[in-house]
Formats: sequence, structure tokens, C-alpha cells
Amino acid sequence: MAVLTFGDRQVGYEITGSGPVIVWVAGTGQSGALWRRFQVPYFESRYTNLTPDLCGIGDSSPPPTPCTPASLASDIVELVRGLDVGSATFIGLSLGSAVVQEIALAVPDLVKSAVLIGTWSCTRTQRHLWNWFAARQLTYGLGNDSVISSQDFWTSSASLADADRDFMDELAHFRQDMARDRSLSSLMSHYEADLAHDTQSRLSEIQCPVLVLYGEEDFITLPRYNREVASQIPGAKAIMIREAGHLAVLEHSARVNDAILEFLSA
Repeated sequence: MAVLTFGDRQVGYEITGSGPVIVWVAGTGQSGALWRRFQVPYFESRYTNLTPDLCGIGDSSPPPTPCTPASLASDIVELVRGLDVGSATFIGLSLGSAVVQEIALAVPDLVKSAVLIGTWSCTRTQRHLWNWFAARQLTYGLGNDSVISSQDFWTSSASLADADRDFMDELAHFRQDMARDRSLSSLMSHYEADLAHDTQSRLSEIQCPVLVLYGEEDFITLPRYNREVASQIPGAKAIMIREAGHLAVLEHSARVNDAILEFLSA
């Protein structure tokens, strides 16, 4: 991992490949390694892939107080500017999609296009999501690692859980490996950012091309939340990934990658 320092903060990252730049922003408690399993190998022959760790993950600085999608976005913007890669495509999953929304709104000249995966617009008004984030925050605050991992089935597709147990177990081990790079306090801060997310009244101001991708069986950022985001961004396109849960990027990586590549090529 490389590290970029600016002021009293730093961001850990990896950068590989060549060509136009894609910045991949992972979700709650996830490191940039999320993308290095299926996405980076697929895109690195045609694109430069920048995979940062959000604050509190790996070598990145601890989360600020308060922790919000906008404060998380600030670190990513400083990284992209510090590396002098110019405008880029930003792709975010879940909390990462909230961060990408904030970047597209705050520094539109930096965002050539955006892909929002498993996304939503306002936790406060989308009560199912509020309840889910609040419950996870409570569970993580009280539980040990076994309690935490026992809740991970909520992010998975019910179809795949029944049809391919070996693959789902493999993904569970992969996610457990990623979790070693974060602290519990950082994870709690990420949930604080999830709960604070609100771009509902500002989405119409996003001007870059946007693709929204979501799983048919996403029990967290429900399909209708994703479609609502796409409907509020001028010209945005929405694609549903069948039999996929919240982590469609892992469960059906080929379909997700193909949809992203088609979007970028257009």
C-alpha cells in the first residue's frame, strides 16, 4: 500500500493499470481490497484503478468527528488532487456511493462520470434504512466478532445463499479478511456517516453521466431507493442485477463489470 499525506491526515491507497482513471470507493467498514478481487483485474488493462481506504481503514487516518459522507469525501478529493490524476470516473458501493454523490456535488470538475452501487438519498426519511443502520451500530457496539459476522447474511442474496453455499462461504472468508484492517471505533464512525447521509434535495444538481446499479434482492438499500436516486439525477440510468444482494459487486461480479464497462464505453 502507498500512502498520501496532506496536512495532518493521510490516505492509504493502491493504484494499478493504465488509461483513464477510475476511483473505487468502498462501503461501510470495507477496505479498497473489496475491488481488487473482481473489479481491478477486469479493468486494469484499459483503465487506471485507484482503490483508496476510507478513513479508519488500514493506513488511512482515523475518522473525523463528526463523521459524515462529506467529511469522508474530503479525504478522497485530497487524494485524487494530490496524485494529480485529473478528472476521473468515481464508483462507490453503499456508503461509498454516498461519498461519490458528495464529491460529484462539491467538485463537479473532478468527476467525469459516476457509478452508484447499492445507493440511497436520505437515511432520515428512508426509515427502513435508518432502522437497519441503527440496529447494526448497536449490534457492533455490544457484540464480539462472532456476533458481528453472524449478521452478515443480510448483505447477501437469498438466491445465492441457497444455490451456492461454497461460493458464499468463500465470500464470507474474504470479507472477514478485509475486516482485519479496521477498528471497531472506525466501523461505528462509518455507521454514523451512513445515518447522516442526505442528498435528497441536491441530487438534481449532479451534472455528470451517472449509472445506478442495484441488486434485485438487496435487503438494505432497497431497489426502490436506488431507482429513486436515478430518477432524481438528470439523465441517470438504472440497472438491476438479478439474484444479487447488497454486495452485487462480489456475488455477480461479471454482470456488474460488464454493465460498468458498457456505461464507460458509451
